[in-house]
Amino acid sequence: MGEMVSSVSPTLQTPHSSPHKQSSRAKFYLVVVGRQCGVFENWAYVSALTTSISGNSHCSFNTHEASLQNYFEAKRLGLVKVSRLPGDEHIFGPISQAVL
Repeated sequence: MGEMVSSVSPTLQTPHSSPHKQSSRAKFYLVVVGRQCGVFENWAYVSALTTSISGNSHCSFNTHEASLQNYFEAKRLGLVKVSRLPGDEHIFGPISQAVL
């Protein structure tokens, strides 16, 4: 799995649980390095965005606000990076639309 965002920048908040531990509360997944970057609500999709991507970075939050705040902080710090493998454009769309 990828590193948590906090390992890149101590100013970003990190969750205390793994994105694999589902609870009844809503989860919002932040992707900082992956095939698409931004905030998502579906773990299976986030997994597809980050699997096989070297240096992928993602984590989860309990609120949309916290995930967006951390995403824009990562973007401000220049940490957001789209990484693609051959054929990804056909599945995930143009790279020009891959960043929130």
